Amino acid sequence: MALRQDPRTAPRPQRPETATAEPSQTAPRLANGVELLGRFEGSGYREAPFMVRRPDGQMVQLPQILYLILERLDGRRSHQHIAGEVTRAVGRGLEPADVEMLIEKKLRPLGLLASPDGSAPAAAKLDPFLALKLRFALVPKAAVRFVAAVFRPLFWPPVILAVLAGLVIFDAWFFFDHGVAQSVRALLYQPLYLVMTFGIIVAAAAFHEIGHATACRYGGGQPGQIGAGVYLVWPAFYTDVTDSYRLGKGARLRTDLGGVYFHAIFILVMAGVYFTTGNEVLLIPVFLAHLEIFRQLLPIVRLDGYHVLADVTGVPDLFNRIRPILVSLVPWKRSDARAKELKPWVRFVVTLWVLVFIPFLAFNVAWILVYAPRIAATGWDSFRGHLGETTAAFGRGAELAGSAGLIRLLMLGLPAAGMAYALTRGATRLTRGTVRATAGKPVTRSLALIGLLAVAGGVGFVWWPDGDYRPIRPGERWTAPEAATAVVHTASGRPVTEAENVPLTERRDSGPDDEVSRPAVEREATPEPSPATVTPTPTPSPTPVAETSPTPTPSPTTASPTPTVEPSP
Repeated sequence: MALRQDPRTAPRPQRPETATAEPSQTAPRLANGVELLGRFEGSGYREAPFMVRRPDGQMVQLPQILYLILERLDGRRSHQHIAGEVTRAVGRGLEPADVEMLIEKKLRPLGLLASPDGSAPAAAKLDPFLALKLRFALVPKAAVRFVAAVFRPLFWPPVILAVLAGLVIFDAWFFFDHGVAQSVRALLYQPLYLVMTFGIIVAAAAFHEIGHATACRYGGGQPGQIGAGVYLVWPAFYTDVTDSYRLGKGARLRTDLGGVYFHAIFILVMAGVYFTTGNEVLLIPVFLAHLEIFRQLLPIVRLDGYHVLADVTGVPDLFNRIRPILVSLVPWKRSDARAKELKPWVRFVVTLWVLVFIPFLAFNVAWILVYAPRIAATGWDSFRGHLGETTAAFGRGAELAGSAGLIRLLMLGLPAAGMAYALTRGATRLTRGTVRATAGKPVTRSLALIGLLAVAGGVGFVWWPDGDYRPIRPGERWTAPEAATAVVHTASGRPVTEAENVPLTERRDSGPDDEVSRPAVEREATPEPSPATVTPTPTPSPTPVAETSPTPTPSPTTASPTPTVEPSP
């Protein structure tokens, strides 16, 4: 996924009616490492902002007058000198005291100016909504830029056209002629290929990140490090392409789609290997790559589609516009200035995005909270089974099978840890935000805290261990209508029963000791009962029989009660 810091937005300066402060005698200067990137191209604002990058990589949006002041902070110009130059540039009067006020109250808190003693400024970074967390670097900047330079020719227009044409031809064959059934069958009958498939998928994800870096380099930007972190509940790679903010809209869109484009190249490479070897398992990563492309293009969360929407509209901080847009939709509320500053068509698109995003996010959070007990029970049951299989594999000296088991255990543990982290952090952030928003409003704070306690009580009611912690059974689907029903029932105080999640044609009586609820090692130790009352005796054959005909039902006049299995023609 492409990682770009959401730019901080400095409030637009309001010139005071009377300036009483005396100008300071110390000439201010920029902090070391601050980069002035100029006007934001392709902006969706009525007045395009100017972009500045702090030494820590955080981007800042500034209105024109603050940017003009920042350009002149060289440690030599006085406030009076700066006031005169900015006045001539913008055509409005600016006094030295106004300049000092804007510097100290607007610019210095953003961490853009050196401290009076020459030390580096202390400024907190943003903690964006639904951002990648627990990040750590894997590949340094220098290595990323070298690799991006090597792959740069892949973005030549003739190469792009060839890749897209090849993808269309291959997909027509794969989805409409060949299909994925035999690939799934080959993988299930040869489970050791799971290790190879997992490695290929990880390699594809890394190649995706190289695509973002290469696209940024091709457009004239300087990509940063490639690393990994936790996004929502899953581990994810990322590429720091914050430098693309200083590029034009076309170059930014190329950077956003560079990862998806490299996934298309990966698909064609795997197709070539498949046609060379004929190994059906190689088409499993191809199928998963198509799903990853679709997932990345969704503009709901901070994946590639989010950045595409941000660059198409020219609004780099979409999540920061959620509250202003919602407030502006309330008839008796004044429209927020951060919503009014958008161009009309941009405001319409962003409003539409907000109206889709909020219900989607709320439904998914409710879905997770309601089904969390069943997910936890299923994960624990699967973990116990795989742990027993892995231990047994190492015990009999099957290191490869044991290693595959360790990978499965890791893949089971990471989502559980990520989900716990995401829910805990979300609850903490919601509580802190409520406390900050209601500061100085005791009545509002009391009502808000009562609401939070009510939500916590509802979650506790849903999660109370009253027999609902059962693994997911065969036949359960958890479709969107079923999930909506479960959420409504839970909100009304009657959680949906397990039987309501199973289609009528697939429901069967079984308790918590059902065969599917037991770990795999227990299922191997317990012989399965035969579905018939008479045990069939197979007919000896010198060669394996590929297919068998259905077992005939014994008639009352049959001499032997034991049916035989005959080879089908």
